[in-house]
Amino acid sequence: MLSQIGRVTVPPAVLEKLRDGISLNGPEKDIANRIPEFGARLLENIPRLQNVANIVRCQEKHFEAPAFPRIRSRAKTSRSAREFSRC
Repeated sequence: MLSQIGRVTVPPAVLEKLRDGISLNGPEKDIANRIPEFGARLLENIPRLQNVANIVRCQEKHFEAPAFPRIRSRAKTSRSAREFSRC
């Protein structure tokens, strides 16, 4: 469940809207879209979880987009992110 760890930083009202399928306003959408980034930031501070942090960060990315500068091996991370998201 590490893919969802970023949700601990999200205000409860936004989480409730996400859970209930209620439309989000602009700032709420921004917060929801950044959940993987929030989770990655939490994980990258834990020794030996930096690679997992990159996987969490990339989990919602579409890898047809331009290269992501913070990722060293895009192909390896994208495969790992896809596998991680199945869990």
